[in-house]
Amino acid sequence: MAKEDLERLDCPIAHRCGGCALFELPYGAQLAEKRRRVGEALAAHPELRGVEIDACSPAPARTDYRNRAKLSVVAAGGSVRTGLHRRGTNEVVDLEPCRVHAPALSATLPEFKNWLGRYDLATPSGPVKHLDMRLAENDGIHLTLVVGLAEDRLPDLPLDDLAALVPRMVGVSVNFNPRSSSYVFGPVTRTLLGSRTFMAPMPSHDGGAISFEVPATGFFQVAPAQLPPIHGLIGKHLGTGGALLDLYCGVGVHGLALGGSPVVGIEESPAAAACARRNAHRLGVEARYASGPVEKLLPDEIARIAPVGVILNPGRPGCRRTVLEALEPGRARRIAYLSCEPRTLARDLAVLVRAGWNVRRIVPIDMMPHTDQVEALALLVG
Repeated sequence: MAKEDLERLDCPIAHRCGGCALFELPYGAQLAEKRRRVGEALAAHPELRGVEIDACSPAPARTDYRNRAKLSVVAAGGSVRTGLHRRGTNEVVDLEPCRVHAPALSATLPEFKNWLGRYDLATPSGPVKHLDMRLAENDGIHLTLVVGLAEDRLPDLPLDDLAALVPRMVGVSVNFNPRSSSYVFGPVTRTLLGSRTFMAPMPSHDGGAISFEVPATGFFQVAPAQLPPIHGLIGKHLGTGGALLDLYCGVGVHGLALGGSPVVGIEESPAAAACARRNAHRLGVEARYASGPVEKLLPDEIARIAPVGVILNPGRPGCRRTVLEALEPGRARRIAYLSCEPRTLARDLAVLVRAGWNVRRIVPIDMMPHTDQVEALALLVG
């Protein structure tokens, strides 16, 4: 085993913050544990016996990799804490420093905290209960403040002072979430400064860089340095020669990064689908995006085109049964299913196998080192 695989994360707050659940394990043991969890999920389904599971693909960067910091905010003891809740408690553990946040985020966080404290904006006396920092092009920062107010009560925020403190800031949005729940965001977001979207950078397959337009609170992979090898596996598996059907496509990252084939994408979020259209136009890729639930739009779309391949990238709940049933072998030749939850991946693969698909291989991927999050790419043929 390589020396670096025996190393552990050196972090002064990891025992308290709970964000990096596997930090005590040497890195090689973390990879083995993530592969084991994928195997355990598959073992619950007889249809998946004998499926090949690769070794877990290591991350190219094990610290300083997160391009997003979504943190709770609280005023306590004359200062402002921004961080995660200690597991099983309501205590906010201050994430300063954090070994996995991108340096630009770590460098900017103290300025945001000073601003929140100076104007008494943090809960419980102030309206701000979360902040969401996103890394944009050229180390720019897009900030979303989550306030515990109804959407008709816009808080008084001294944004001119904030812009002076953080000159690299490309935008400020406010999200309204008056409810007390584990979900950070409410349904309404307003942009107060700059653009309602930002340009998120990621490495390209040729060693350069590529950027995608993303809504202020929209999804974008938090560790984009891992995406080029994933896209290499997907592209080699799916091949070219027909349309590529990109389901749960978000802002279009996976389909557009492959290039080559025309893309038909389906995404429930209208804001994300609009960004996908602009991303395709900017990158010069022939693409069409439909906005709506995948389970409702897929039957008509798959009947209209003859896809050479399908990309599935749902959230943790996985795919609706109607989506899987619409993907009959013969309507598409190959599927690449990228999942962030091994149990729902295994459940969905079992349904696809019963429908006639064959799982060629599964590649576990360490997208977020030191955490217990497991990504996995399943490659299927009809």
